[in-house]
Amino acid sequence: MALAVKCRCGRELLVKEASAGKRVRCPSCGEPIRIPRQSGAGAEVPSAPASAASRVSAGKGVGRHSRKAISMVAAGGAALVVSSLVVYFIVLHQRETPYDGRVDQATYEVIHGWAWDKRHPDTPIAVAIYDGDTLLGTVKAYLARVDLENAGIGDGRYAFSFRTPASVNDLKNHEICARVAGTNIKVGGKLITPTEGYHESADAVRITGWAWDRSRPGTPIKVDIYDGDKLLGTVTADQFRKDLVKAGKGNGKHGFLYATPSHVKDGRQHVIRVKIAGTDIELNKTRKVIRSSSK
Repeated sequence: MALAVKCRCGRELLVKEASAGKRVRCPSCGEPIRIPRQSGAGAEVPSAPASAASRVSAGKGVGRHSRKAISMVAAGGAALVVSSLVVYFIVLHQRETPYDGRVDQATYEVIHGWAWDKRHPDTPIAVAIYDGDTLLGTVKAYLARVDLENAGIGDGRYAFSFRTPASVNDLKNHEICARVAGTNIKVGGKLITPTEGYHESADAVRITGWAWDRSRPGTPIKVDIYDGDKLLGTVTADQFRKDLVKAGKGNGKHGFLYATPSHVKDGRQHVIRVKIAGTDIELNKTRKVIRSSSK
């Protein structure tokens, strides 16, 4: 039996019953989700609103103009019902699309993600990778990932890894899109930019990582630290780290450390996100959870 759960990002998951009481990581946003021991009830189909005519007394003495007004209101109510049902079934169809996936990472070197067809979980699908409207190539999504299996996405063998062509490595922005091969069905997208970074940790003491702009390797850049959608502060990524030098990240002066604010240490759950300052570009592996004691 599968359990239905919903992440705060809106993603709905079906997980194995054996996962009840455990935590799994959402494959869309990466946030940990606690699986309840009993699944919640499914969403109900919204009932049609009562027509205006049904709310008007049909007693004697209603004049010709009144009857005409009632007919007009009733017609309007019926149109509203039809319109509501059309919207509902469009949304239902979109939610029940058999394909699902995500582009987790896109750099000048590699593009990672996952995709599957819920109707045929034993058959890997082919994913077409685009740069804007230009097809870069096709890759099969068949690699195993434990996080996908834990999230109830089949047996987890739906990941793909695509080597980014050299033509894209020009230090410019590239809008990457992954589609089900042979269709226009998008399963994910990501922006490749000269800026790059990694959110390494977040706890009650500090938030750490690194970020740089490879088009300006000697110039430090700034990152914005968020608690959910609330901006906590901005810090310059200019700390020297030998591991960054060895990894070929410029002169290595691209690390950052941000002291966790006291109001985050309230015992509640806080989802920390790190972005390149002034943009919506998130660092890799961001959205880390802090839940510290309020004492």
